[in-house]
Amino acid sequence: MMTEQTNVIHCGDNLEIMRKMDDESIDLIYLDPPFFSNRNYEVIWGDDQETQSFGDRWEGGIQHYVGWMVERLTEMHRILKPTGSIYLHVDHHAVHYLKVEMDKIFGMSNFKTQITWRRCRPKGNAKTFSNNSDYILYYTKSKKSKFNVQYDKYLPSTLNVYNHDDNDGKGKYHLDNTSAPNGYKYNLGYGEKTPSRGYAWKEETMRQKITDGLIDIRPGKVPTQKRYLSDTKGVPFDNVWTDINQVIGKESCGYPTQKPEALLERIIKASSNSDDIVFDPFCGCGTSLVVAKRLGRQYIGIDVSPTACPVVADRLGISHSQIFGMPIDVKDLKTMNPNHFQQLICTKMNARNTSPNVEKNSGGDGGVDGIVKFGLSTTGYEGSPIQIKRSSKIGINVVKNFFATMHDLKKDIGFIVALSFGKGAVEQVAKYKNEGSVEIILVKAEDIAKKGYFEP
Repeated sequence: MMTEQTNVIHCGDNLEIMRKMDDESIDLIYLDPPFFSNRNYEVIWGDDQETQSFGDRWEGGIQHYVGWMVERLTEMHRILKPTGSIYLHVDHHAVHYLKVEMDKIFGMSNFKTQITWRRCRPKGNAKTFSNNSDYILYYTKSKKSKFNVQYDKYLPSTLNVYNHDDNDGKGKYHLDNTSAPNGYKYNLGYGEKTPSRGYAWKEETMRQKITDGLIDIRPGKVPTQKRYLSDTKGVPFDNVWTDINQVIGKESCGYPTQKPEALLERIIKASSNSDDIVFDPFCGCGTSLVVAKRLGRQYIGIDVSPTACPVVADRLGISHSQIFGMPIDVKDLKTMNPNHFQQLICTKMNARNTSPNVEKNSGGDGGVDGIVKFGLSTTGYEGSPIQIKRSSKIGINVVKNFFATMHDLKKDIGFIVALSFGKGAVEQVAKYKNEGSVEIILVKAEDIAKKGYFEP
């Protein structure tokens, strides 16, 4: 077992990584696994590892998918603290199947609720009711779990009852029933008792409230209590959430399965406290980790995609050295799809991927796979073209063709990234530099992967 290092990201199969984690070491688990929907966008980042991990789920149907999930949920139960909670985010395709399995793993008595999140506004459907909701299965490890009530705002109709104000600086209030001791209602101010039912305040409590000016006493009227708007927290949320919209604007990372920060904030606030460890075994673009950090929690994330993990690290503002399990040698890099390899290199070199579509064949890029973005401008590389080859022993012809491309673009500096370079390529680059025409920098992909970043 490994002692959990927090505020880190692991790249790899979450099942294998969780098997090395300590028993009862995690306070809160949120997971948004690939849904059983046969929709290609679930493989968000498009890495070969991701495709291989999820690609066989459909061959065996729903039972194969459920079995794949059960292995992982069993490990999550083991690593969760007795005071911990787990939130499993699914859609309508598999929620009922996984609910049965979660009952077996966590126990029916530890099932708290099924949250329904309406992720978008109602959409018309002439044939049936539209599926506009996701579902979140909320379980605890035991009866010792922690829970912090989260409040919704009052409706305007509710606020209208706060229609009194004594202009004493305490603000608006409404008058509510009082409770008196020993089953009696006090005719306060007159020292008499009148039999009544359903009242439970102690006499000293009532007297203190009178002293504090919280009881409204009028001759001939039943005493009432002043309940101030400023003392209210709102209405506790139930298990139907309609107030959180899908990701839009600046929060968006451009991926269709990204969840809104407000959704994760409600969950993390409800079932964890400051400095608790929040764990997301399918962290994707890292929203749960970003929110956990902002709320003062520790975090651990896992994702199978070596392209996703650096993006998450950048969102968190942490060094890529805090990513464990990233590909670090030629053998690992060779297993990647060429287009996804290209995206990985562009990410690490702070470059814009210039292929028309990173999920498809990258033809039509004019011999340039990336353009260095701002951030490296102090080294003079901003705007420099990059050609990326998931190939070994790059030869002289690649260098000559890239030289012609640079000439057409009127660029003096450019990069070629590959697994390795032949003698002819190295000599041709040296020739161009000695001639003072252009500078082509040859970069080994393995060097970038080992460092976790680009350093010319």
